[in-house]
Parts: sequence; structure tokens; C-alpha cells
Amino acid sequence: MRKPFQMRRAALRLGAVVLAGSALIAAMYHLLEPGKRGLAAMKSDRLVRVTDNGRWISMQPAGKAKEPSVIFYPGAFADPRCYAEFGRRVAAAGHRVYLVDMPLRLSLLGLNRALDVMAAQPGESFVIGGHSLGGTAAVRFSSAHPEKVKGVFLIASFADKTGDLRAKKLPVLHIAATNDGIVHANLWRNHIGRLPADTEYVSVKGGNHIQFGSYRWFPPDAPSSLTEAEQQEAVSAAMQDWLRRLTGGGDAAGRRTAAE
Repeated sequence: MRKPFQMRRAALRLGAVVLAGSALIAAMYHLLEPGKRGLAAMKSDRLVRVTDNGRWISMQPAGKAKEPSVIFYPGAFADPRCYAEFGRRVAAAGHRVYLVDMPLRLSLLGLNRALDVMAAQPGESFVIGGHSLGGTAAVRFSSAHPEKVKGVFLIASFADKTGDLRAKKLPVLHIAATNDGIVHANLWRNHIGRLPADTEYVSVKGGNHIQFGSYRWFPPDAPSSLTEAEQQEAVSAAMQDWLRRLTGGGDAAGRRTAAE
């Protein structure tokens, strides 16, 4: 049996670990807030109408919307507004976009929140995806509910063993950046065996992990040779091309189905 002094010391150490962990999470919540470009993209204009109901941010094109709509799961601890520029660009091209808020800002804790979006928009069809761990969560959702979605997209992300899509017959788009210092090529390539053989791979040359969103601050990443605007343009263009092909509105020129 431990002596009282040893038990008190162990309790103090545990308390210090819990306190440090809580402080780290609080710091991440504060720092992974949207940057200037993300906040600017939250304003409605003549092209896109933006609303926030507290559960998801809706970005609606001003004209007649195209199918499918896009459900987006944020990366770990990230405010969904960090992806407002991406959402605005896709919405301006004609697709409704829903940036989903997550419990404790962890998409893995809100896997089925897409069902709430779908229930609120019964006349729409959907693709789903996300950034980093948000993409992993979206793959898990799609693996469990393949009948609910028309396709899946991963941005600087990967499919884990709970989200195996090989047998689901869903179109998949995988977007990665060559200078990503967080979800680097060696990491996501180890998981491509869980994606369909005809997955489309897009490489954003010179891009990094941070600039797939717009953050006030982000943990250290490799430097990018692109500006944030250039990387946002590249990823949204790849997304729009994929959406056109899903609906038969584009050819397969430049389509890549093998990871470099």
C-alpha cells in the first residue's frame, strides 16, 4: 500500500497533467479561430448568402443552386469559420455549402451531425468531406452511411481503419499539398489502401497544411511557396472540377487516379 505522502504526490502530478492539458485545449480553442480572410468570407454579398444557425454555417448561392450540396467537417479544434473562404468559393460556383460546428470542436465526436443537415434540407443531395481529422470523420460517416452521399472528399486527410471505403462504390477526391508538414505524404499514403482504386488525387504544389484554412494561429507547419489566396484558389478549383464531373458537366482531362 502506498504511503500517504506518495499518494498525495501522485495526486498532485495527476492534477498538474490535467491542468496542463486543459490549458493546452483552451489555448487551441482560442488560437484556432478564423483569420482575416475567413472572417471576411463570412459576409453575405450579391453572390453568396451566409447564415449561421449555431449548428452549421450555410452558404447559399444567389442564383439557382446546383446539386450536390457540400457538407464540410472542420479539422481538430478549428472553428468552422476558418473554412469560410473555401465554402464561399464553392458556393459562388453554384453549390450550397454547410460548414458544420462540432462538439468540443472535434469532428470525431460529431460523426453523425451531417444527418442533421440532411434532415433540414430534404430536397438536396450531398457530398461530404473535410480537412485533416475532419476528413477522417467524414470518411467514417460515409462508410457507415454510403447511401446518404454522392461522394467523399478529403483535404490533407486520410481514411483510418474505421472508415474503409474500398467496397462502398463512392467517388472520392483526395487533395494534398506537397509542403504539408502535418499530414505529410508518408502519412496519408499509408492509408490509401482504404480508398477506392479510382480515387482522384490532386496535388497542390507548394501548398502546406495551414493554408487549407484561414487561422489566427496554427501549430508549426512547413513553409508554403503559395499565398493563402493562391492555395485557396487551387483547392476550390479542384473541388469545383470534381463536382462538375460528378454531375456529368465536365470531362476527365487532367484527372489523376494514382497517388504520386
